[in-house]
Formats: sequence, structure tokens, C-alpha cells
Amino acid sequence: MTPNVELIGAEPLDGQVICDFLREFGSSWNQLSVLPTVGSTNAELARDVSAIQIGNPKILVAEEQTSGQGRLGRTWSTAEGKGIALSVGVDASDVEQEATALPLIVGLAVIRALSTLGVSASLKWPNDVVFQTTDDSVRKCGGILVQRFANAYVIGIGINVTHQIQELPTEVSTSLLLEGYAISRNELTARIINQVELAVGNSDDWLSDYMSICSSLNRDLVVHQLDGDQLEGKATSISPSGALVLATVSGNIEVTIGDVEHATIS
Repeated sequence: MTPNVELIGAEPLDGQVICDFLREFGSSWNQLSVLPTVGSTNAELARDVSAIQIGNPKILVAEEQTSGQGRLGRTWSTAEGKGIALSVGVDASDVEQEATALPLIVGLAVIRALSTLGVSASLKWPNDVVFQTTDDSVRKCGGILVQRFANAYVIGIGINVTHQIQELPTEVSTSLLLEGYAISRNELTARIINQVELAVGNSDDWLSDYMSICSSLNRDLVVHQLDGDQLEGKATSISPSGALVLATVSGNIEVTIGDVEHATIS
């Protein structure tokens, strides 16, 4: 059901089509709504967080997102019909993984979903979906924000799908189409939901798989911290809690939050 390049831009999001794919994949998550436009899918779900019950996640997808939320207070807008703006509300009791590692686990789930469609992408710590370039820099195609509201997690996922260069916010942004992948948004949305369901409900080890697709490891990094300070060092590992282990001149430091800049990016 993957459309060709000429038709992909005209494909609207369709809740029935997404649910049909979910049934095909054996998913039990099917409480899904599609909105034409929304400020933020995460904020929209959070307004009715009490409706998120054990075993009954709520899923929201929007054709357009005008003021979405990204990590570290950034915004993530989604032009109408161009990308995926998806939020999944899950009761905390349905999550088998450690809370601090959840953003990384969701990032891994997104990479797995893309892989099922033949897309080879990686993650910049903690959960930016990126493509590596020939000069060893990266271009960002998507991002993830996990928030806790009362007794639920709201998992926000944004993916650039059919954006052209002039429609992207920065020079280091990209889209699946620009990377050579013509992907159905409906099918990709369903595959992401299915992989997130499998990931958060599974207590199996995730760390080795994450490290195998993390582009930040074994390279020099600059980590911009919230207070304005910077850490410089080589990323050597990821801890089970999701922290980045950075080897610095002062010794190993576990970084739990910050904006990672790969040193090869000018």
C-alpha cells in the first residue's frame, strides 16, 4: 500500500486505514483520532488525561500541527499533509520500562518501524531521528517528546515525511522523501504505533539494540546544558537509565539532559 512519489503528497491521513494496518500487525492499540489541525498533539491529549486508562491508550494524529512541543522547550510544527504529528497516551501501569529510559526506547521503536519499510535511519542521543551524511554529519528527520501527566505518559512523535528543502526549518533538517523514501503516512503511522506498543510493554533488554543504531557513540561531542555550560568529550556508552556516558578530561560524566552537537557538525 505504499504510494509512488507522484501520489504520496496527496495521501490524507485516514483513521480507518491506520486502524486496518494496526489490525493487520496484530496491535491492540486502536483508540485513534485524526484531527485536521491542532496546536500540539501532546497538549491536546493532556487536556483529557483522565480518559487514558489501564490497557486503553489514546492515540491522536494530526494533519497539521501549529505549535507542537519538542525537547528543551523547542517547537515542532508540521505543515498540513507533509508529516506525521502523533501522540500516544499510555497509563503508567502499562509501561514495563524505566521512566528515564522511555524516550530512548520510543526512539528505538521509531527506528524499528522505519526499518520495516526499508528506511535506514539512526538516532542522535537521546532520540532525534537522523540520517548520516557522507561527511559524517547528520540531518534530522524527526524527534520525540515524552511527558508525564498524572498517572499517564504522553508520547509525542514528529516525522518529516514529504517536506521539500524550502519547507524545512533548518539547514540540518531533512525528510524521508528528500532521503529517497516515498512512504505512506498512514502505514508509517500504524507501524510506529505498533512498535511503540511492543516496546513499552516489553521488559526485555533494549540497550544493546539502541547502542547499535546511536550515531552519537564513539565520537567527540559538545553537550549544551540548560544552564548555558558546555561539556566536551567522547561518548563511550549509554547507561541502563538512558544517560549518555561522556569521557572528559575530568573523567567520565553521565549526562541525563542536554543538547548534543556532534563535533563534525560545523
